Amino acid sequence: MSSDWHAGNTLGLMNPKTEMYEDMIDGGREKIDHELTATQEYLWYTVWLPAIAEVKKLADGCPVAMVVNGDVTQGNRHPEQLVTSSIANQVFMA
Repeated sequence: MSSDWHAGNTLGLMNPKTEMYEDMIDGGREKIDHELTATQEYLWYTVWLPAIAEVKKLADGCPVAMVVNGDVTQGNRHPEQLVTSSIANQVFMA
């Protein structure tokens, strides 16, 4: 079980391999470059990846289902804390 990833927030969980794009007026798409914040690095490398490894170890080959019981994305309520205001990109992050 996992809760409140808040993908899209500068303090939320984010895979460093996430690719984000912005739709352009001419109909094209432009890739958005991003770097993880210090908090995102900590969450990903120090908390998330070790936790996933531990779950795999405990599961011992059995199937595992993850339930997210909180806010998967940040939304647009606090724009000063956003990596992106695009809900589509926030979903990609999650």
